Amino acid sequence: MDIKRLVLIFALLFSIIASAEEKDANNFVLTRPPELIEYKESKWPENEPVTDKPVEVILEIEIDENGAVVDVKPQKESGTIFERLAIDAAKGFRFKPAEIDNKPARVKITYRYVFYPPQKSEVKARGIRRISGVVLEAGTKNLVSSASVVCKNLDTGSVATTETDEQGRFEFLDLLDGVYKITILASGYKKYETQEVLERNQELNVKYYLMKTSYNEFETVVRGKKEKKEIVKRTIEIEEISKVPGTGGDAIRVIQNLPGVARTILNTGGLIVRGSRPQDTRVFIDGMPLPILFHFYGLTSTYNSEMLSSIDFYPGGFSPEYGNVSAGIVELKRREPKTDRLYGYLDVNIIEASAMVEGPINNGLSFGAAFRRSYVDFIISALANNIDAFDLTVAPKYYDYQLQLNYKISSLDTLDIGLFGSKDAFEMIFKEPLAEADPLASGTFNAGTMYHTGLVKWIHRMEDLRLESMFGIGYIDFDFGLFEKIRMSMDQIYFVFREKVESRISEHLRLTIGSDIHLVYVGANVVAPQIPKNMVDQFKPLSNSDLSKTDQAEWTFIPAFFTEFDIKPVKELTLLPGVRTGYMDPTRELTIEPRLRLFYDVTQNLQLKASTGLYRQLPGSAQLSRDYGNPKLHSLYMVQNGVGGEYKFNELISLDIEFFYKYAWDMAYSNPNSNENNVSVEPRYLNTGAGRAYGVEVFLRHNPSKVFSGWISYTLSRSEYYERPGMEYRLTPWDQPHILTVVSLFKLPKNWDIGLRFRLVSGNPTTFIKGGVYLSDYNSYIPVYDKVNNERMPLFHQLDLRVDKKFIFDKWILSGYIDIQNVYNHRSVEGVIYNYDYTQREWLQGLPIIPSFGLRAEF
Repeated sequence: MDIKRLVLIFALLFSIIASAEEKDANNFVLTRPPELIEYKESKWPENEPVTDKPVEVILEIEIDENGAVVDVKPQKESGTIFERLAIDAAKGFRFKPAEIDNKPARVKITYRYVFYPPQKSEVKARGIRRISGVVLEAGTKNLVSSASVVCKNLDTGSVATTETDEQGRFEFLDLLDGVYKITILASGYKKYETQEVLERNQELNVKYYLMKTSYNEFETVVRGKKEKKEIVKRTIEIEEISKVPGTGGDAIRVIQNLPGVARTILNTGGLIVRGSRPQDTRVFIDGMPLPILFHFYGLTSTYNSEMLSSIDFYPGGFSPEYGNVSAGIVELKRREPKTDRLYGYLDVNIIEASAMVEGPINNGLSFGAAFRRSYVDFIISALANNIDAFDLTVAPKYYDYQLQLNYKISSLDTLDIGLFGSKDAFEMIFKEPLAEADPLASGTFNAGTMYHTGLVKWIHRMEDLRLESMFGIGYIDFDFGLFEKIRMSMDQIYFVFREKVESRISEHLRLTIGSDIHLVYVGANVVAPQIPKNMVDQFKPLSNSDLSKTDQAEWTFIPAFFTEFDIKPVKELTLLPGVRTGYMDPTRELTIEPRLRLFYDVTQNLQLKASTGLYRQLPGSAQLSRDYGNPKLHSLYMVQNGVGGEYKFNELISLDIEFFYKYAWDMAYSNPNSNENNVSVEPRYLNTGAGRAYGVEVFLRHNPSKVFSGWISYTLSRSEYYERPGMEYRLTPWDQPHILTVVSLFKLPKNWDIGLRFRLVSGNPTTFIKGGVYLSDYNSYIPVYDKVNNERMPLFHQLDLRVDKKFIFDKWILSGYIDIQNVYNHRSVEGVIYNYDYTQREWLQGLPIIPSFGLRAEF
């Protein structure tokens, strides 16, 4: 497969789709569409001949942030009297304003205005209801309001018309007995026709289900320019996430396809952002830390994407609201449960099954609940019964759950309660020793992780003030056991208090202040071999190893306060100076982290941006351990700098380019004396390391439209570090100079969706082993390493494909999907393996083509 040809094909395909869209189509995903609350009716023109069919005029209506109509134009100008009357009537409409990111926004919509012919005299008015009912959307059962319902008597030719109300209801009075043709027209839906028979003294109550023109989730409207407050903020809507191939519809996995994010080995978990370590990026759910990202280190994330509205990803230059993190931020935003009726789904694939239900409880109170459980353990257990070497007592299994209550206390106040958690478990028994020289290398191996988190959030909104308060509590449990010899157990309880106040002081000045307070308890119990005194002792059998026992329990307190100003000295310029101050109890440090971001609007479509800031982050808990680390370490420093610009070709297609440079110092690394003499000395870690990363990110984005969504992401970067002063910089294990990702999502007729993802990534650095030295006491070889990260693994490339098909029924929707990873079956290199004495090596190849499929039922 010619890689250059594949890249050119995807680039050409993207450009063709982009050019096919209307250049003035300003499409964005709505939080809430505008709702018509005042309708102005225009009668059939007196001098126009009466026809049997209604006359439609398609209008483009622009609605401001208050719901007022500011402009009305015909979609295709004809100059007819119907067109003039429709425009005049639409100018008198009044809407409940649309919302973007839960804030009122200016939008433009397409509206079908219908003129109905006058009723003929055969229909008499006696006030007796004959036909009534409700109009619903097929599959989802959403109410269809403002639909035109035409009732024609096929015997007399008389016509009656009406329109559905906000509840989708309609009725016809005083109809004569006979056969009637019912026709329903609604914007965004296919024409519906049926026949009803009215017998003598009969009253019909009916339900009609309308098929949408398209069941594509990419709802689109025009909106005005969105105010930006982040130097780099990339938002992916959940509707797009579900269609990206190779991710299983997983929210966090899609982030791995954005600029600045490196590929992980074997697609395992973790986010490697701009060359930093995975632990340097943190994930939050509405301000609450998500303690464990993935089930089994990368299988799928532990939070169900169906319960989210969107994901905000900050690869750098983020606001002082976030702290104790030096690389990037991922903010998962939960959506409010639906309030009009009960919704739900059941999804089954070859690995897991999941279900969700949501809806109203009473006025103002709604709920959402989701549960997911893997069943691959049943399959593996059945296969493992035929293997004599071990017993699989607990095959790999996991589950997660999410619960949410949302209460609209008033028009100004909202109370939100959330509870979520997950659990992973695995256990097996090795009947025979894994190594002949180590008879104790047998027995039970078990691993398990679990967390449970709850939060309460209150939001108060006023015209120039927004107050957000959150309190959360979480529990984490980690257990690991190996051969009855090694045991590790850790429990963590954490409390989080967050308060944020946003105030509009004047037209040119806004202020954000807040607090971010963490109280954490950590308890650990470890039984493990003592730290080797030299390199040879690393290969000592477990049967000859001395064990050390550690019990640790402590509380830590990490309070912080942040302030940020939003200053607009002139219309084109926005300055965002801010500072985060706090106290890090584990290292006994007062911290001050100043940050500055700015934006300059060169034109309506071109914005320049820049940022600089200081970021602090605590060392890992193992590095601070009194038994295995150095409790006198202090937090690392990192300065992040970024400059770039974003150009909008139109509101559909944009290009974002960002140059970045970041430098970190006082990073914790092993004591250099240990490295030089192969002897373990105290302290085991020192703040002697430093690192840097620099590069450019390019993000060509095609926002969701009726037929296409996608992006091209490219990152050119370098990531280097050294462990102590005097050493030369060397490549980090996560250095990937070239990262190219192309994602294309197509909406096809008849409810078909096709998604393609292509990735081309530089191989990771690796350290080759030059040979081995034989240890007669242990009957094994120890490796002799070459220069650290002096070689690089071959280029990675892969094409993934996903196909979705929806089958629409009156009361539910059935979807089938096929997801194929590595379509052309290229076995990329993921590592290096050696023979027993390190004299021979070969590449460890990645996974072959992997097809998966599933079914999903929605109601």
